[in-house]
Amino acid sequence: MFVVILLIVGFVFVCALYFLFKDHKKQPTQSEQPQSDAQQQEWAEEQAREWQEEQERAYTNAQSYQEETELIGCFEILEVHTTASEEEVKDAWRKLSKRCHPDTYQTDDPRVIEMAAEKFNKIQKAYERIKQYKGWK
Repeated sequence: MFVVILLIVGFVFVCALYFLFKDHKKQPTQSEQPQSDAQQQEWAEEQAREWQEEQERAYTNAQSYQEETELIGCFEILEVHTTASEEEVKDAWRKLSKRCHPDTYQTDDPRVIEMAAEKFNKIQKAYERIKQYKGWK
């Protein structure tokens, strides 16, 4: 029993080391390092390009994630699924617009009207964003 536990702990340790160091780039050995100044300059420029490309990929991925979460939030505001048709989205937009329009509230409290206006603007922006994303008119 002790041996089995020891083997499991060892396996987990090895897996943890693998995942920690799998993305580390191998450093060039003495024979692989550039020898002349021109080679060193070229090698440094190549490393800089690789780093810049990696940063651009990370930035693009972050932008895509942000846009995707923003779009999902728009669908949630309109209370429809992301696979909803144009007609379903339009119907939800109309229903929510009528319900949340500031003119529908019969009150003198400016806070209530202001909150309704904010909600109404969110609904309008969400609908416009979904239309833009889906390419609807």
